Amino acid sequence: MYNNVTEQKNTSGINGILQNENYQIIGMAILSILFFRFAIYVVRWYFFKSLLFRSSIYLDNSEEIRENSKYFKHLKHSKKWRISNEIVSFLHAFICSIWVFVNIIYYFKLSIDFQNLYVHSFGLMFAMIFGYTVSDTIDLFFNEWSLRIIVLLFHHALVVIASVYPILVKNYGGIIVIGFVMEFNSIFLHIRSLLNYNGCSKKNKKYKTVATLNILTFLIFRIFPNFYLIYYCLKATKVMLWFELLMLFTVIFGLFFTNIILLYRLLVADGFIKSNKPRFKDGFDIENDAESNYTSVALDEISLISQSSENNTLKENNKFLQLNDNTDLLKTNNTPSKE
Repeated sequence: MYNNVTEQKNTSGINGILQNENYQIIGMAILSILFFRFAIYVVRWYFFKSLLFRSSIYLDNSEEIRENSKYFKHLKHSKKWRISNEIVSFLHAFICSIWVFVNIIYYFKLSIDFQNLYVHSFGLMFAMIFGYTVSDTIDLFFNEWSLRIIVLLFHHALVVIASVYPILVKNYGGIIVIGFVMEFNSIFLHIRSLLNYNGCSKKNKKYKTVATLNILTFLIFRIFPNFYLIYYCLKATKVMLWFELLMLFTVIFGLFFTNIILLYRLLVADGFIKSNKPRFKDGFDIENDAESNYTSVALDEISLISQSSENNTLKENNKFLQLNDNTDLLKTNNTPSKE
């Protein structure tokens, strides 16, 4: 009987600890959402003295947008919004990277099966990442619609699944932490984008250094961990439940797909490889090559205005010639014929 009472006390104590940890995780998620929402408005006001920017749409028909004069209307707002978004994303990547490496150093040595390890620190970090992802999704949804944003929203959906499920089952924390090692590369990715937005020449040594570090860290901290995740996924097919395998395959191969696309665009944009394919307005152009793309957009606008004015001039000339022809015809008809 004494043993039963002791077991009940231990069970109630464990349940109390788990309940307290769950409250902390929920609180961290809410705090993270509020923190990053507040951060984005602070950055907007500090740099641009504005809290809201007009949204940009790259998915509409280009000709219709040009005719309605909407295509270039939000260009400056889009650039300001992206700069603000990149700064906050850099802040998240920096915080997440430190937390990830601290977790790896302190907790992975506790278990040989570290892939399935779960500790409270992992849960708090996942809650922080979840909060940022929700905040950034709101920011993306209300400020731009393009192919780039659709890819990012897909990526965010994968991150939400990867963050929430380990918290619910108190398992698979280690393998998800390995996946979030990729955030270390995001630091250089955001620095590179900010240099682009500020018109830094790609021939500049500072830009070349950042671009090279970006590619190196991309390969080391994104591609290599992704291959390890694929290896783990294939190895886990015999021990995991079917719906867990489905989620795992979706997250891992979804991340691999988006990482390969991003790597290719970075290699092309920074001149590591050449591509003869024409670039189209999908929302990626401004990010990959801010200086040249904004210039090309401005030139497109000038040529469009010039072409439009030329077309209007031709129409007016045709109308004038037609009017003269009609006048001559009237004169001919009104002239009395000589018998």
